[in-house]
Amino acid sequence: MPFLKLRRFFSRQHLQLPLPVDDEGIFGPSEVCASSSDSSRSPTPHGVLRSLPAPIPEDCDDQGYLDPDYVIFHAPAADPIDLGIAITEHDKEYSYGWNGEQRPLSLGSFDKRPFSFLGRGLGPSPTSSVDSEPESINPHLSILKLPDEVLRQVFLSYGTGTDSKPSARCGPLFLGQICRRWRTIVHYTPELWSSLTILAGNHVCVPRMPLLKAWLNRSKNCPLNLTIVYDGRMMERLGNFGSIDLVSELILTHSSRWHTMCFNYTRAKRLISMLSRIPPWGLPILHNVEISLRQRVAPPEQAPILSSLLSWAPSLRQLTCRGLAGLSQITIPTQLTHLDIEGLLSTKDCLALLRSGRQLQDCRFHMEHSQEESLDDSPLLVHPLRSLYISSQEHLGNFFDHLILPNLEDLGISARWTSARRLPPWPQRQFISLLSRSSPAIKSFAVRCLPMSDIELLESLLYMSDTLMNLEVYVVGGGEGGITITETAISALTFNDYHHNLCPKLDQLTLCGCVRAADGLLGGMLASRRTILYSPLSGCVVF
Repeated sequence: MPFLKLRRFFSRQHLQLPLPVDDEGIFGPSEVCASSSDSSRSPTPHGVLRSLPAPIPEDCDDQGYLDPDYVIFHAPAADPIDLGIAITEHDKEYSYGWNGEQRPLSLGSFDKRPFSFLGRGLGPSPTSSVDSEPESINPHLSILKLPDEVLRQVFLSYGTGTDSKPSARCGPLFLGQICRRWRTIVHYTPELWSSLTILAGNHVCVPRMPLLKAWLNRSKNCPLNLTIVYDGRMMERLGNFGSIDLVSELILTHSSRWHTMCFNYTRAKRLISMLSRIPPWGLPILHNVEISLRQRVAPPEQAPILSSLLSWAPSLRQLTCRGLAGLSQITIPTQLTHLDIEGLLSTKDCLALLRSGRQLQDCRFHMEHSQEESLDDSPLLVHPLRSLYISSQEHLGNFFDHLILPNLEDLGISARWTSARRLPPWPQRQFISLLSRSSPAIKSFAVRCLPMSDIELLESLLYMSDTLMNLEVYVVGGGEGGITITETAISALTFNDYHHNLCPKLDQLTLCGCVRAADGLLGGMLASRRTILYSPLSGCVVF
């Protein structure tokens, strides 16, 4: 598509289009009137189409957020494709093309012909027939024949995975600039407007409130996926909290459509104020919540943050928390299936969370706190748990002693430390006891910076040998205190047809900073396992 190709070639010549504001507050170049110094053309009421040798004006920032006054188009320096801008003049549509020469754009040099598409035909014109134009002249003829339903599905696929920040260079605002037909399809496809990132800080709000309101209104009744990033430190110095208050008030009016919410706040006060105003049972379809606080919150202050979400969200399945403490005081809803917690967690807190979440399938615990506390001697059976990732600075022996995980398939363990002397010893006996007691069919096993030997690693692999398909071993920080894969471990992993082999189903092996063996042994092990494919990744040796 020429408009997409257009973005890959830039020059210092920019085409400024003063744009009208439509009735819903979204700005686009679908109906731009132009005037020229040529006396044969009568001036039009909306503005002037002219070339600019200057850089992009300050009103259009480097992030590409749409300005209410104009949108900037970039003209390629030397591109043979024929570009064009849709112009409406006296109820007739025309396309003003450009032949690709490096010269300022002016209306006097443009060819005037019936408008059909950007460049050579970006949308049917009432004065021209699509079928009457041969495909050799109009290379976009096949696109013009696509029905609206097909284009709508293409737009939905195009919007998947793109940045949800309102920008004139991507997303629905970009698609709406192509032609009137595309703009109409985009405006009446609410799924394209269901994701949004809102930035509040420096006494401003991005996007601006008119665009934010129009964006949410165009999403109709679709479930909303919103990310709110609030930096209160910059606004506090200015004494202006108006923008975040307006954003909170507007977002709360759509709380019944919240599906995925991400709150990234510097302080908890503003978040508590917002969540405390959620009406009873006001979150009927909320499925995923992520809360990130860049300053630690004491347990008494965090209760209002989670109580509203957990009380009024019967459909909640995924919960992610960063910067919260004392989470053992919060009762996890029984319907929760995914839990990701990073904060001042102890072994008792983790066990309490696993005990309250009876349907948890995926848990990630980032433990930063340890204290002497009495624990129940009876092991905790967590039957539905499929994936467990633990990152800890402390000894994990008590945690392993109190768990039974019969259906565990994905296990990751990471030790976080600042020096080798602070690294606690690896609880090999408790870990082997957990594997023996649970008898899980582990398919993926990842260890990072664990103070275990390669012999202890091989002993652990014996309990998951029949099912293991992915093994990852990472050592960072120079390798001090982590696993060292020696010739003994490589020889044990070498496939042999004459006796029982360790991990016969292994098809992916990742070794990062931990191999201390001759290259010949490593190559021989890889050659013996012909199903393992080599693929380098981020400086690691991945097989």
